[in-house]
Amino acid sequence: MDCGIQVNDAVIEAFNTMKIHNKKTVERTKFLFLTISDDDHFLILNKEPNCVKQSTDDDYLKFLSYLKPDCCCILIYDVCYETANSIIKDDLVAICWCPPDAPPKQKLQYASASTILSKKLQGFKASLQLNSLDDISRSVLAEKLGKDVVKIEGVPV
Repeated sequence: MDCGIQVNDAVIEAFNTMKIHNKKTVERTKFLFLTISDDDHFLILNKEPNCVKQSTDDDYLKFLSYLKPDCCCILIYDVCYETANSIIKDDLVAICWCPPDAPPKQKLQYASASTILSKKLQGFKASLQLNSLDDISRSVLAEKLGKDVVKIEGVPV
């Protein structure tokens, strides 16, 4: 279903910057938090957690904190993971969050917007549709990233 939502240019620009980050820099974008504009025409950057500095904090737990029980959103998450060969990688994952307590119309809009986003932006390692925190764990995320993933954000799966 095409709901007529377009991806805002600022989202495209932020995504492209996120894709080509320099691994040596301290500050980089780990998350893009996207919402649908008030007029229901655009998928936009929410003013909240866009640029997160690399730190010793567990970014996976930060990611979970953005998922509200009654409000849909789309998150683009730059996941850092380690493979069984001790190779450290980072890839982009698109996550459409549509919890059960969100309004039905909002769920439909975000599911459609997520499809539009995936067609517009290239470079996602995986795309996930989540409806409950039970749908996501480090091991589920690891499965989506590859069969040999042993750590997510430095924590064993």
